[in-house]
Amino acid sequence: MLYALIGRPTPMFTDADPLKLDKVLQAEQAKTAEYQARGALRQLWLFADQGGAVLLCETETDEGAQAISVSYPMVQAGYITHEIHALQPGLFA
Repeated sequence: MLYALIGRPTPMFTDADPLKLDKVLQAEQAKTAEYQARGALRQLWLFADQGGAVLLCETETDEGAQAISVSYPMVQAGYITHEIHALQPGLFA
């Protein structure tokens, strides 16, 4: 099943120590590459206004999507929160 993880920065993100933030961002990039290599992360889109991101993830259950979300270093550090939505194909008339 396809899930959209909609990530938004928290107030902690804007107040973060730049050195600590850089370290967490590097870990975030590594986690993203890991999920891409496994096929669990299909696409990553950034908001044009830098206000967040959308990750399209493939997993079999809601719990799997939640596990992906909480494994991200930015979420673990409290810099980002994810809204998780299960997706289904749309029908066009």
